[in-house]
This record gives sequence, structure tokens and C-alpha cells, in this order.
Amino acid sequence: MYRTYFNIAHFKFIILTLFWFLSLLILISTNQSSNQVVKKPIDPVKPYASIDADDNEINRITKLYAVDEEKFLTKDLVNVFNKNNYNYETVLKHKKVPNLYISSLPEDFSKIVSSSKKKSLFVRSILPLIVKENNRIETLNNRIKNLKNNFSKINRSEAMWLGKMMSSYKVKSNDINDLIIKVDIIPVSIALGQAAIESGWGTSRFAMEGNALYGQWSWKTGSGIVPKERDVNDVYEIKSFLSLSNSVASYMKNLNTHQNYNNFRINRKLLREHNIQVLGSYLYQYLDKYAVDSNYSNTLKKIIDINKFEELENVEIQFMDTDPSLLNLT
Repeated sequence: MYRTYFNIAHFKFIILTLFWFLSLLILISTNQSSNQVVKKPIDPVKPYASIDADDNEINRITKLYAVDEEKFLTKDLVNVFNKNNYNYETVLKHKKVPNLYISSLPEDFSKIVSSSKKKSLFVRSILPLIVKENNRIETLNNRIKNLKNNFSKINRSEAMWLGKMMSSYKVKSNDINDLIIKVDIIPVSIALGQAAIESGWGTSRFAMEGNALYGQWSWKTGSGIVPKERDVNDVYEIKSFLSLSNSVASYMKNLNTHQNYNNFRINRKLLREHNIQVLGSYLYQYLDKYAVDSNYSNTLKKIIDINKFEELENVEIQFMDTDPSLLNLT
């Protein structure tokens, strides 16, 4: 009898212990899943990571990786560029930029006195992000064209992907040709020129506080920064981002989907149809609706011309697995 009682009691003890241990594991797991924050700060300069350009996803994807990011100074940015032999003159000469990811501009960037230094650092910070985003768009464009050419053979997952792209790029006709027109690159010269204008070469309050390079408006409360000069009855905000690359992606998506830039896309299509290179020196004139300034297009053209941005149209990313002899561009 004693032995039987002991076995039963021992068995109950084991069951209770296991129950307590499992409960503890569940509690720990729940706490971790509800507080997913990366504790280790990350380097603000890192290899570029591709992102989904859907406006609903654009911030969510990098949120966990930017929470504890440490700010860095202009001197740190200069050191990174020097280490990679990255200067404006060699970019113009070789049409190559290192595969760098600048997640945010230095916190003391607006304090740079020399305008030439400020412009040079700004362009070198943004240029790789623009090139990489255009590369991503080109990849999407090629995939869509491939599905079009093999439309009778596409499977269910490919059809679902096309449907998501139609929705993401606001193609109401569900015509794959209309989708191809919208999923196309933005000339580097235009992307650089508009970033310079809208962010004051990276020194605006919106660029410094919210990585907002292109002054995009949002009517969703809490999605951005409230302009100090905003009228009492206005409700718009300047959309903010967790990284500069997100700002670039959202801007390109905006030009490729908003009705105000339909003429821009139509004329880009015409260039494609006539096998003419897509250049900012021609397409700039169709961005007159980007701002309330009636002279906006001409201002953009001057920025492009003065800073020789058109010479950067064909710039490519210099990946580290390329011929070592090409890495030193000085």
C-alpha cells in the first residue's frame, strides 16, 4: 500500500512539475513575441537590403531593425566614403558606386558650412539607394514581361502574384500591359534632383527627423511630421520613414501610381517604344504637378543641369565580388 501511494504521489509531482515548466515556457514565448525589439544597435551604414515597396508594408519591414539604431556623425560618414574610395569625381568617371546602405543622414548634417561638401555627401549617400531601388523595379518589370510572354503557362501562385501587383500599382484595368507601364524606373537625375529640392540637400526638418527626402503628403494622423506653417484647418502631415531607402521606394511608387504623374508615365512609355533611353532631361517637364510652384519643372531642370546629374543616369553598383582591380576607383 505504501509503495503504491508513493508511486501515485511521485507521478502527480512529475505531472505538476511538467505543467509548471510548460506554463513558464509559454509565458516567456508570449512576452518575447509581444516585445520584439532588436536590442543590439546596428551600424547605420550597412549592405542594402531589398524591401517591399507597398505603402502598407514599407515601414513595417525595417521597424525591428531601426528601433535601437545609433545616430552617427558627418565625420563617420566621411570615413566610410574614404574607406571605400567613394568620391564624386570617380563616380562621374567610372559610373560605379559602392554597395553602401545609408539608413539616415548624420545628425549634424545640417551644420555643414561648405555647400559643396554638403551636396557631395548628400548625393553619395542617396545615389546607391536610388540605383538599388531602380534595380529592384527593373527585376519586377522583367518578371512581369516574362509572365506576359508565357501567359498561357502561368501557375496559380504566379497569377496570385500578378493580382497583388495589379492592386499594389493601382491598375484598375487588370491589363498586364498597363502594369508594365507603371512598374518602371525613375531616372536617377530626377530622383536626385527632387531629393535635393524637397529636402534642402538633406538639411530640412523632415529629412533630419523623419528621413523624408521627397516631401510626400499624408492625410493619416500620426504617419508623419506636422509642418509648422500648416494652416489651422489643414490635416496633412509630411510622411516620415524609418530609413532613407524607404523614402526612396515610396517616392518611386508614388510617381508610378499617382494620377498626377500620368503624363510622366505615358511619355516614359513612348521613350521605351522608340528604344530611346529614359532620361530625366526629357521627362522632368511632366512633373509640374509635384508641387504648387508653377515653375517647379524648370527649377528641377536647373538642379539637374548645374549638378551634372544626367551624367549619373547609368551608374551601377560596384559589388564586392567584382574584379578586385576595379574596386579602387581613385
